[in-house]
Amino acid sequence: MHGVALAPDIRPALFDQLELTRQLADHHLLDIGDPAALASVADTCHLQVPLKHSCAVVMVTTDKVYANQEWDYGYREDDRLGGHDPYSASKVAAEIAIASWRDGFCGTAPHQTLHLRIATARAGNVIGGGD
Repeated sequence: MHGVALAPDIRPALFDQLELTRQLADHHLLDIGDPAALASVADTCHLQVPLKHSCAVVMVTTDKVYANQEWDYGYREDDRLGGHDPYSASKVAAEIAIASWRDGFCGTAPHQTLHLRIATARAGNVIGGGD
């Protein structure tokens, strides 16, 4: 497993306290807005895999993709997506784009491949602070 993050702005950082470096094969402190640095990490992590080999992609969005129902319990994967604010709406748009790639390219149709798997995970913002 590989990780990319900004350098934490507090010490000790939660990342270090939880000893998460043991969970990652390699982690890089950089700004993902720096294309050259990100490309270098992608090469190091072998992310440019030809599709004749199996490739699995997990895109992590946010739990803010769900239409806010003001429930006292957490949302479920089959709950309705929605977004009344720009942040939520942009994350719903990302989910739709990812689903279109998955539906368009993953499968058994002539224009699809069995070698590519795409999934999404929806995480809550629970760490923060550079971690």
